[in-house]
Amino acid sequence: MSAPPGRLSGSLARNSATIAGLTLVFSAISLLREQATAAWFGSGASAEAFVMAYALPGFVINTAAGIIAPVFTPMLLAARHQDGETAADRFASATLTATVGVGLAMAVLLGLAGPLVMPYFAAGFDPARQALATELMYLLIPAVALSNVSYLWTALLNAEHRFVAGGIAPSLQPLGALIGLVVAGSWAGVHAMAAGLTIGAAVQVVLLAVAVRRAGHTIHLAPPRTSARMASLSSQYAALFLGSVLMGSTLLITQSMATRISAGALAHLNFGTVAVLFAVGLGARTVGQVLLPHFSSLAASRQWGALEREARRALRLTWLVTVPATLALIAVSGPVVRLLFERGAFTPDDTAAVTSVQRVLALQIPFYIANIVAVRLVSSLQENRLLLWVAGGDVALTIAVNLLLAPWLGLEGIALSATFVYAFNFSVCWWFSLRHIRQLAGAEAPGER
Repeated sequence: MSAPPGRLSGSLARNSATIAGLTLVFSAISLLREQATAAWFGSGASAEAFVMAYALPGFVINTAAGIIAPVFTPMLLAARHQDGETAADRFASATLTATVGVGLAMAVLLGLAGPLVMPYFAAGFDPARQALATELMYLLIPAVALSNVSYLWTALLNAEHRFVAGGIAPSLQPLGALIGLVVAGSWAGVHAMAAGLTIGAAVQVVLLAVAVRRAGHTIHLAPPRTSARMASLSSQYAALFLGSVLMGSTLLITQSMATRISAGALAHLNFGTVAVLFAVGLGARTVGQVLLPHFSSLAASRQWGALEREARRALRLTWLVTVPATLALIAVSGPVVRLLFERGAFTPDDTAAVTSVQRVLALQIPFYIANIVAVRLVSSLQENRLLLWVAGGDVALTIAVNLLLAPWLGLEGIALSATFVYAFNFSVCWWFSLRHIRQLAGAEAPGER
């Protein structure tokens, strides 16, 4: 059962602590994988090829799978609130069918288009490095279809405040990559890491399917059905998908421009994101997974005043935590990079370059987490179409900032573009959400609950 609507309850605090703890496990395993990559390959050809090889499947996963929860969760809770548990399970089964279809289509499309676009995204690579990146990409493509199903199972469990399985499952992909490197890296090299990641994605699907079954749900592939709810889901998914394509392209733009800076620049950018991703991953998973079902429950029961109060409270807590954390990371960036990576093929020169990039990347942390609060609020209102227009602004802003700052600041200028993007995102989504909530509350007055 969900926590009583209207306040950030003890149940939500416990759920947040659970997700934070499991995210720390995920982050620790991901960090071990990055450390192994740094020690094994340094900033050389294999490391950069793996980064670029995962960029395209990762882009598809973020755009096709990562958007499932913001669309599905509010509609699932609305179906349960309005029509009961059986209707909600039927809706989930129909969504599973659509999800599998989209995942397979994206995997096939990537397999066909990947070799054609790789030379453009990795324009700074020599032909041998481009060929290696393409080989690794094919090993990673099955994870695209598998991740679609994993994200749906996780959203279903999170909607019922069952966060443990969904919190454990993401660790299986970096764990698989790490095991692959340890077991087969001596003879398969970076290919072992790519294959291990894909095997971890398959195990992730199985774990979550078992958790869904144990939760008492009978969700299965069902023939597609036309309904108002599925039509609405398709419409919102299409808008959010296009928005995610645009938003995800900002990472590809940034990585592509980094390859033009110098040899090793892309690897330095990637290693510079590790500690920052640890921070934003911890915050984003905790905030996003807890707040989406909470906000969606309040919206489904039309408690607009409570929804605005909860959103403001969540945002205040976000600023209070993330601003000091950002300043602390900037202050200790040098020792952090040295501790994490300076061994094996990773040299002191690499440490200096990564430290500089990491300090700039850290500036995005408060805006990134605040944007998660704002975007979850938008999704709970089932207004995901807004995110398409915001993403268009993100692309334009990324290109403009990179073109303006890269000649002046080099790789640090490219790293700074993320801060501008997330600050823009947060400002627009927060303003729109509060305005829309007040319009809804005003339309229902004096009968607002």
